[in-house]
Amino acid sequence: MPRDAWTPPCAICRQRAPSIILRFLTHGVGVWLCTAHGNTAFMRREGGRELVRRLTGIWSASDALGLRRRAALAAHIERLRLANDGRDKPGSHTWPKLRREAEQRFAAGETPALVIDELRRNYDDGPAIVPSIRTMRRWFAQGRWMVSPVQIGLRRPRALPPDPEGSDEPNHAAPTSDKSTPRRE
Repeated sequence: MPRDAWTPPCAICRQRAPSIILRFLTHGVGVWLCTAHGNTAFMRREGGRELVRRLTGIWSASDALGLRRRAALAAHIERLRLANDGRDKPGSHTWPKLRREAEQRFAAGETPALVIDELRRNYDDGPAIVPSIRTMRRWFAQGRWMVSPVQIGLRRPRALPPDPEGSDEPNHAAPTSDKSTPRRE
């Protein structure tokens, strides 16, 4: 992101550090934060409530807490809640590498509209249809990169596929089939 001679101070601590970055929330809301307040560890602290509490106080005090900012703050908490729910996430299975690239760039703080536009242009001549703009905006809104790597590692492992070599060793991760026990959906 090009730098001007002047950058705004951090919205939370008001420091004018050289490392102030623009972090994007949903609903078209961006906020300038220093490295301490703009890192994902702070942004996901207490399920996102710490960031929301601070920004709500600042924006309320300056009479700048409008509907879009309220919606963006609520969406920030909701996307962290959904990202941490531990369920396997469906969708985007035809473009896993593209989604990973998009999420890495979102996590680095790049402008979502720019990332979406560039990736759609770069992959437009591929053999498959590029995901829609709405799908890529959903990737940003879901904020999966906000989940800590430790939490990802604690999730329930998926069942392993059978060994194609026909190994005699049992697959302990695969679910066992017991017809007497009904499955819960």
